[in-house]
Amino acid sequence: MNDLVDLVRTKLTKMQMVTINALIVIDVHAKDVVELLWRNNISDVSSFEWISQLRYYWEKDNCMVKCI
Repeated sequence: MNDLVDLVRTKLTKMQMVTINALIVIDVHAKDVVELLWRNNISDVSSFEWISQLRYYWEKDNCMVKCI
């Protein structure tokens, strides 16, 4: 996310700026979702809080994020 913030401060085309701003918003939202799940100790995949968000999976030592 920090790399995107640094990049958005450089000279970009309008399309590049719009795209990077959208990526920043998506990343901030995802970070907030993960923090919410962690703070509320959500560990059951059938919990509403989990079902209503993106899905996070561990695959080959990487955290993967998937939409419904």
